[in-house]
Amino acid sequence: MTLYILPTSRAADEDGTQIMFNLYAVHHEKAKYLMRQALFHTSDDELIALLEVSLQTPRYRAISRCRRMLDTGNKQLSSGAHSVHLSLTESRYSLVSRDFEESAKRAKQALLYAQQKGSQQAIQDVRKLYAILYQLAPKNNPYVVNLGVELGVFPD
Repeated sequence: MTLYILPTSRAADEDGTQIMFNLYAVHHEKAKYLMRQALFHTSDDELIALLEVSLQTPRYRAISRCRRMLDTGNKQLSSGAHSVHLSLTESRYSLVSRDFEESAKRAKQALLYAQQKGSQQAIQDVRKLYAILYQLAPKNNPYVVNLGVELGVFPD
């Protein structure tokens, strides 16, 4: 959860600051928590192992609540400042839901936002998502291959 402390003309505290909650961040963090509960994993390796088992499905209640939190967080988003993080989380949501094409689309969108902002950390996060998608999705999936081309990764 992200808290912003902003100066205010009214003296809310002795030092003239007031705490304002970032509702987008609250919904975004809750969505990430629910996603982990939908298909319980603590690392990317565990997630890959769970997704490789075709019988393992995400818990419906947690995954549907996660979708609602992402939608609510998106409504709270006032500017494009958090677009990279939202796109990354939505890509992971689609990954957990086994929608590999949508996950690759969202990851590509996150990559574009990251390149616009010059965020090397976000680009690395997209690379990690690509590695997972490349391992799980069918090898000829055009969306995953295109994401790899955008990242400059050309698989064998």
